[in-house]
Amino acid sequence: MSNDTALAEYLFLLRARFVILAVPVVLAIITTFVGGVPVGILVLASGTLLCAVLFIWSSLRTLSGDAQLLPSAELEDAAPPEASLFAQKNRLLRAIRDLENEHALGRLTEEDFETSREQYRAELRQVLESSDALLAPHREAAELLVEEYRRQKANSAYRSAPPKPPLECPKCKVSNEGDARFCKSCAFELGGNA
Repeated sequence: MSNDTALAEYLFLLRARFVILAVPVVLAIITTFVGGVPVGILVLASGTLLCAVLFIWSSLRTLSGDAQLLPSAELEDAAPPEASLFAQKNRLLRAIRDLENEHALGRLTEEDFETSREQYRAELRQVLESSDALLAPHREAAELLVEEYRRQKANSAYRSAPPKPPLECPKCKVSNEGDARFCKSCAFELGGNA
């Protein structure tokens, strides 16, 4: 679907929602003049309830995947592939975590839990493989950068100081790090008093 078509459909749905909201108000005003205030309030209340049910229904249809997403939700398709894969990975991990919580609470049978978890894991495996394939051309350059960083760290003055030899506690004979002030076993002071 092109962006222009999606935008036109979105604007149509937006206008339709305003019309749906206006219909109960207009009917309430008309019935108030015809049947009195109690009838007008009843019509307004029932129309408001109907509108609320319709909005919840459309939201549920969108969440379940039965309805088409609005253009703002389709903008993820225009994002770079890395961002889309990252979003899919996070969505699947969140779904698996939610599934495990539901199972722990006893809301899912063991069979449903295993089936759903395997489906999510299979999708997650595909997303991770796609992500690896997408990043494969950059892996060699990243490894070279890491190796260069390690070489620089090894040659720096920070690494040139030799480590202190281990200290043995005179009280309990446990070996401690060379810069320890207290024994890690008996808490005897090792510093200059040892």
